[in-house]
Amino acid sequence: MAKICRRTAIAFIALFPLLSASAQQADTRETAMGSADQLVAEAIWSIVDFETMQPRDPQAAFETAARAYPESAKVVYWRGRFGAYSADRTRITRQISETLKKLAEPGADDSELADPVLEQKMRSVRSYAKVISDRLQQRAKDESNTDVVKSPEACFLEAVSLDPSLIAAWARLAESSDREIAFAAIDAWAEQEPDNALPFYAKAIVLMRTANQGDPLDVAVIEALEEGNQRPGCRVPEEPWPVDFQLSFPKSLPEEAAEFAGKPVSPFMWRSMIENLFFQLLAIDGGTSVSEAALRHLGSAILHDSHRLSPQEDVRYLRAFVGVGLHLIDSNRLMFGGMAGSVERILQRLENIAVDQGDFQHADELLTIEKHVRAVQSKVFDEYRAAEMGEDPARNDREATKIMAANRKSFAVPSIQFARSREPMMVFSDADEAGEDGWVLMNLCLSDDRRVMVRPADQELPDPIPDADALSDLGYLTLGQAINRVRQSNLGNRQRQGIFLVVDQTDLDADMASECYTKGYVGQRDSCIVAFTDRESLESFREYYPYVNVRVAQILSPDGELDDEQIDAVSPQADLLVAPLASLLKPDGEILPALKSSACRFIATGADQEVLMQAAKKVPSIEGVVVSDLPTR
Repeated sequence: MAKICRRTAIAFIALFPLLSASAQQADTRETAMGSADQLVAEAIWSIVDFETMQPRDPQAAFETAARAYPESAKVVYWRGRFGAYSADRTRITRQISETLKKLAEPGADDSELADPVLEQKMRSVRSYAKVISDRLQQRAKDESNTDVVKSPEACFLEAVSLDPSLIAAWARLAESSDREIAFAAIDAWAEQEPDNALPFYAKAIVLMRTANQGDPLDVAVIEALEEGNQRPGCRVPEEPWPVDFQLSFPKSLPEEAAEFAGKPVSPFMWRSMIENLFFQLLAIDGGTSVSEAALRHLGSAILHDSHRLSPQEDVRYLRAFVGVGLHLIDSNRLMFGGMAGSVERILQRLENIAVDQGDFQHADELLTIEKHVRAVQSKVFDEYRAAEMGEDPARNDREATKIMAANRKSFAVPSIQFARSREPMMVFSDADEAGEDGWVLMNLCLSDDRRVMVRPADQELPDPIPDADALSDLGYLTLGQAINRVRQSNLGNRQRQGIFLVVDQTDLDADMASECYTKGYVGQRDSCIVAFTDRESLESFREYYPYVNVRVAQILSPDGELDDEQIDAVSPQADLLVAPLASLLKPDGEILPALKSSACRFIATGADQEVLMQAAKKVPSIEGVVVSDLPTR
């Protein structure tokens, strides 16, 4: 185990006063002092040296419990969780062989089961355990493969061989880096809990985790999510925490916690302290391989990759994760209920796509789902903030489960009708003048307190630039507010406006990329274009924020007609070039040779929309017109 640093030790000790109420209300009921619960609790408690605030060797701590209860799945499970497994190759190989032999024989408990369905289920899950045991034995025989003696897999395998219904151990086996072991464990988990979506989400995570780095997201990941979405529930397996035990603080404690020396520790306080110490310091997560972080990462991977597929597949991938999100806000874990942000940005991207296709009915339905997800998250976290330290650590999950159940709604995630495409000519103008299918031009600036703001069309930028509050008083909006206005207008007025972000300052990249990502603008097909006056800023945006792959444009300010040399100086990262109409045509209206020979696509700027549109029709490489003045360099 890693050492606990002094700073962390102080933070841990600081928990004591917060838990004092729990200590004074310690459970005084009679316990079986030699019970498995007692010995497991003692073993875990003894790992911490309260004098040095460093963990002791867990192996020795668990030996007593293992000798006293060799057939206890709970003891074996916690040995695996706290790294108290043997590092002796001969011993672990023998242990796996004995487990394999045990699994090959019909379990006595199987034959005594009155329910034939349950009997068949137990036999089936034992067969999955045998697959895992075979795999571990194969690895143990391979002298070049030493990871078998470093892995807790053998402990979790032994736990499920002793108690096949211990779902938490199957979920732990699903964490294995060995795909064969992980999939066998997931199949066993799914068979025992056929109504639970979580095993299928675990399968998706394993598929993504074991793929080659840089490979696109495998459709098998989406298929696993879709299969899970068909299940009615989403439940994290409960860990077999000890509950029937009596413990006290050591008689000698650091000065900061001396008042607790020798005092009893309730099961609630014990678990709170163990979770706060080990779960944070040693990355022992909350009971399953399907962690909140892993699911957020999966949602991000889908958002990063799906827009590179066909529009139909793009929507399919996004819808699959929305289904996951709806399951998570009706689960038994507070952290799952708090995952609204990951689902919200995917919902917003689906809304953007629906609006862009003119499918406003389904855009409305997606917005309804988004509001529901956000509302449930808010209620879950309100309850979490109201909880007090020292209470039952499982309370947060229980209360969150009640809240999610009370707010349960059934939604069918809508598909999107691909019935329309954008007009061939894009028209960019200020918000008040943008038409039904126009693009709203937003001139961005960075406030003194580093907020990305949108400058009103009728104002010059103040010098110096004040903070966001002062700019708001002048009529500026934050970029998020401005995007929300366009989104609301699109749905309310049944229009398909896009956004055209103009950047004439450095250091806007990170905040702007984050806002686009949050609002679901991530791909080349999305109705968002970012135009830069500076080549370096454009290339920085492309290089450092590849997860936002919207179209980017470089704004040019040629002195006279645009020529080959000026075009060659443009960043190769630019998807579009923005230049005055007068620099793209000869005085007689003929197309310049530089445009005829260039593969670049252009946006023409000018003051008269009708003149721009008429001229643009003559030039195939012009994709849009800007009816406004733009900053140039």
